[in-house]
Amino acid sequence: KKISGQTPGKGTLVSYQAYLSEFATAHREALAALPESQRAVMVHEHLEGGRPCDFARATGTTYQSVRGMRNRALISLRRDLSRFDPALESVREK
Repeated sequence: KKISGQTPGKGTLVSYQAYLSEFATAHREALAALPESQRAVMVHEHLEGGRPCDFARATGTTYQSVRGMRNRALISLRRDLSRFDPALESVREK
């Protein structure tokens, strides 16, 4: 049973598992929707544990460009995933 991004309350384990499944799917889709450069930075830093300076060196770009790509990616991900966290609701409106 899908719960459409609503945070599970004191429901059953099944509703919590549905929530986690829906969140994981939404996260994959939001990451896939990012421009390639932003997705590459996010994968490098958050999935592979790399540092921005290493990514900049490997791709021949500047550290500031990498930070900008990461910041734009985070803004997009927060906006796309805001339905899962009421604290991010203000991000959705921007």
